[in-house]
Amino acid sequence: MSDSIDYSSLRKKKRYSHASIKVRVKIGDEWKSIRALDWNDRGFNFFIDAEINDISMTFKKDIKQFEGSIVWCFMKDDKRACLDAILNTLIFKKLEELKDRAGKDTIKNALLAVRTYDRIEEKKGLLKSMGVDMTDKNLSMRLEGFLEQHNLYQYGVHVENEHWENTVSSVLKDTRDMMAMDVAREKFFGLINKPAPK
Repeated sequence: MSDSIDYSSLRKKKRYSHASIKVRVKIGDEWKSIRALDWNDRGFNFFIDAEINDISMTFKKDIKQFEGSIVWCFMKDDKRACLDAILNTLIFKKLEELKDRAGKDTIKNALLAVRTYDRIEEKKGLLKSMGVDMTDKNLSMRLEGFLEQHNLYQYGVHVENEHWENTVSSVLKDTRDMMAMDVAREKFFGLINKPAPK
């Protein structure tokens, strides 16, 4: 990691979670699809079922490649974390299937759910409202298969690249309605959680 990068200031820079960005990362000779989460114009984090030992990585958005540096890693090795990841993936896939048929309330509820860790029952209920009846038995089978096949890692990436900056600007422009809902939610919950004056 370069000493010229002020990582403390990067962590303070506003990040966005109202939409994920589809990206590919090159691991060995293989390109793997990932979703960039908690992103801004200087980086993102992502989950993947592979251990990455290199610091410098090559990513691809559309047909253009860009370089990024792995600055931190965390292994999700408990079952509830894996359940949460499975449900989040199912929610994202269902949103993609619904596309324009998903109403704003459905999109808002889905995005709020996937941004919150460990709300298993709420996420199962959300999936059911979207037409996916995720029973305990079904989820248990998915978890069993997941644990047999995967070690789930989360990585943080620092990026300084014009193509990535343009991608972020484009996504922010295209998703301003979702951002407005996020801001309204934050203001609302900020008001109801604000301590009463003494």
